[in-house]
Amino acid sequence: MDAKTVLIINAIYSIMVSVFIILGIATRNKTTSYRKWGLGFIFFALNFSILSLRDDLPIVIVGVLPHILTFSAFALIKSGLTEILNIKVNKKIDVILIVLGTICVLYFDYMTHIKAYIVIWTQSIFIFETWFIIYREKNIDAVKRKIVLWIFAISIFLQAIRFVISFRWYSGLNPLSSGSGLPYISVLFFMVYILMTLTVISIILRKRMNEQEVLLEELKEVTLYDKLTGIYNRRGFHQLFDYEYKLKKREDATSGYVIAICDADDFKEINDVYGHEVGDQVLRHLADKIRESTRETDIVARWGGEEFLIYISNVNEVDGESVINKILEAIQNTPYVYDNKAIKATLSIGAVHTIGAMYELKALIAVADKALYKAKNSGKNSGEYSTLK
Repeated sequence: MDAKTVLIINAIYSIMVSVFIILGIATRNKTTSYRKWGLGFIFFALNFSILSLRDDLPIVIVGVLPHILTFSAFALIKSGLTEILNIKVNKKIDVILIVLGTICVLYFDYMTHIKAYIVIWTQSIFIFETWFIIYREKNIDAVKRKIVLWIFAISIFLQAIRFVISFRWYSGLNPLSSGSGLPYISVLFFMVYILMTLTVISIILRKRMNEQEVLLEELKEVTLYDKLTGIYNRRGFHQLFDYEYKLKKREDATSGYVIAICDADDFKEINDVYGHEVGDQVLRHLADKIRESTRETDIVARWGGEEFLIYISNVNEVDGESVINKILEAIQNTPYVYDNKAIKATLSIGAVHTIGAMYELKALIAVADKALYKAKNSGKNSGEYSTLK
């Protein structure tokens, strides 16, 4: 394929990529970072278009302008990439590189081979500088960092091959001629900015994955946690307890544990006197005290309304009862304070201790519920403890 055809194909590809980035990506993300990438590929397209018209345009324009455009394109890509990754860089360096590269190209305008070295070296410096900035920056998404480092490393390697091929350029030789090596250099350059395109697409895909991960975490929060108190809801309790129960069943475990139902005493009166908003705050207070009085291995959930369900793992009867007493004591000694008034909210607790996987959760809750009924009838603010063997 002749050099002119390669240049035209590169120009068409660059236009397509710039349209894709500007209209497809930048408009959705509403940030200048991706627009800079799009503008960079427009500059690439102009570079190839001008070079393909070498025979029809003044040599001053063809010999200098395309290279200024490629320098500016790489500067825009670097700027856009660092902005996307939230990395602060000194943009004065880019301006200095563009100015120095332009001066050298002007000075060696009639020495084709030296000008080729300067152009490739200047482009390579932009690519390597971008690679080095990403390499030095540790506080960015690890996957994005790895993608960019690998893609830019390959780009540097391709630039090295371009530099070797550029030795075929001789002073006075028409770059569009078949012996100039321009088709090979252009194809390699084509591969470089295909890699640049892959960088944008990879970052976008990674961003989408991050957004999905965040959504999944939020969905998990909604489905497993109670929005008001921040502790587990019924679904969350079932999911965790079922896992624990299956382990006990599979391993034929003989460790003891407690299932306890807690119910806020006279909670309707708190709502009637202080309002539902304060009532919600009291529920959060109760949930916090229960959570503080239990261990990380235990499960605390809002079972519904003003009821809480607790799974106290790996305890004997005595230790299990002491945890229940600890919860009652913590709540009794720390009333909720609202508008400089202490709102004394207490709990009644019904608990059952058992061993291994002899009883289903439903049966254990039924026993704990009966114990809770006794606690309510015996004056509230107390706990009733039973055992199933």
